[in-house]
Amino acid sequence: MSNNKLNNDDEISFSITPYIGYEREIKKILDENRDEEFTHEYLDWRYLGEESPIPPLIFWVYLSKGPCIGMSALIFRAYWKNNKKIYLAVSGDTSISKDYRGKGIGKKLFKYITVFLEKNKNYGFGIGTPVVTSILSSIGWKKVDKLYSYVYLIDSSEKINEKINHKSLSKVLGYFYSIFCKVKLSFFNTSAYQLKKVHNFDHDFEMFWENFDKTGIILRDRSLPILEWRYLKHPRHTFTTLKFFKHNTFIGFLIYRTDDNYNITIYDVLVNRDESAMVLSLFIKYFFKKKKSHKLEMILINETHFLSGMLQKVGFFMRTEDIFLQMLTPDGLKEIYSSSILVTQGDKDI
Repeated sequence: MSNNKLNNDDEISFSITPYIGYEREIKKILDENRDEEFTHEYLDWRYLGEESPIPPLIFWVYLSKGPCIGMSALIFRAYWKNNKKIYLAVSGDTSISKDYRGKGIGKKLFKYITVFLEKNKNYGFGIGTPVVTSILSSIGWKKVDKLYSYVYLIDSSEKINEKINHKSLSKVLGYFYSIFCKVKLSFFNTSAYQLKKVHNFDHDFEMFWENFDKTGIILRDRSLPILEWRYLKHPRHTFTTLKFFKHNTFIGFLIYRTDDNYNITIYDVLVNRDESAMVLSLFIKYFFKKKKSHKLEMILINETHFLSGMLQKVGFFMRTEDIFLQMLTPDGLKEIYSSSILVTQGDKDI
């Protein structure tokens, strides 16, 4: 048990710095207090890769007569709200020194950040752990939507074997389950639809994004520079992009990552609402034909996203996660609730 004690608010202080010039200090405190491995290349990509009129900010907490004991970051990401471009202050990289956890430091740090956002009339955006969610809720941030994950089993034999512990029978049951899935998919007539694997983002993406109806919704900017930074220049992961067509007309795209076990994680989908069920069913059929992948996952999507219902319609199973999307808004939540928020794993890049 730590002997470090905090008796009153006067024992801590705060400061705000830019990212540039403090890279080493940021990496040091993250490495000391987070399980994730950080590199300068990765941090530079995340903090500096997307152009923004507002530079990223680092909020530090210190002992008044001692060292830094924590930090949190705001990165101002481009979003669109009802056809208007705005910048949301995305909260992340919160790290409190192990000896000072459970002493209210995190709440005081977030309160300091909240006062800053309110003073500057910035939108705050957070996807946090249950602990962070509880803290933000207590200081004025609102739960805007619940986040879920979805899974589709291409090969269900391993999952069945976990339940019955009989490999041979699991393979037989998995085979019949795949037949059931294919029969269900056959009701989605995708004969007029095609998909194409591509290695870059061309003019089709630019035109599709410009023409995409953003009325009444809030969603991440998906202009060419953002897509290229997010998915082509990522220092850790390689992503695959699929373009979807109907009668040779580009109707949307999907971006996913494949792990070492050939499991597929969907990071981003942007498609016309009316075509979403067909696009998702074509995507599943594509992997049944490949016969390599065990499962398809959409590991983060908000409950009111129109794709949530479509994922279930084509056969994905929903898994409840104790994760919420939270926002702090200068104009109150009435305007936010009147808009449909579209969030996927691609939003959680901080």
